[in-house]
Amino acid sequence: MMKIRNRIITVLLIIGAILYIIVRFIIIPDNARKEEEYNKAQLNAATHDLNRILPYKSPYMGDAPNIINLYNNLPMAVDRTFHLLSDELTLEINYKDDLLLAGKKSIEMQGVQAGEDDSKQDDIYQYEVFKDLLYNSTAAFALIDNLKKINYNFSDINYSVTRNMIEDLYSVKLSDLLTEENWRKLVQDNLNDPELVSSSMEKAFEVP
Repeated sequence: MMKIRNRIITVLLIIGAILYIIVRFIIIPDNARKEEEYNKAQLNAATHDLNRILPYKSPYMGDAPNIINLYNNLPMAVDRTFHLLSDELTLEINYKDDLLLAGKKSIEMQGVQAGEDDSKQDDIYQYEVFKDLLYNSTAAFALIDNLKKINYNFSDINYSVTRNMIEDLYSVKLSDLLTEENWRKLVQDNLNDPELVSSSMEKAFEVP
């Protein structure tokens, strides 16, 4: 009996050691890798998770912490300040950097290298900003019901966009975009086309 019990204990110890090794060196690192990949995906408008921002849905734009937290969970969360003009139902976002530097920082936050060709880098940085402005504006207007206008102020250029102009870009109401399928097909898939992004910027955004 003693030998059998000792064998059982030995087998259990071996199983425990194997399970520890699996958890410590396989499962935990794999979960950490997946979490890192997920967090990086949230910095890219084309791969951002809609569910991450749904908690910030609100009928009113006057709730400053809510709208700031919304933008903190959207792409291009670079240095900026927020100013809410509640009487005008307008949000102003003032970026510390010029447009291209904001785009460069946004890309670097994703751990992506823009490339070594200086002649193309500016186009890549601009595309990144335009993509993020379209995405963030769509999210803000879809989630904040009474928000009417957003001003994005960079150190070298300003852009203004209204709810009506963003609505005109889509075939459905903004509120109908807030499903995973519609969000991916109607919002995010379009961001992979630089020409479409540029065209949408021209249609929806104004330079005051």
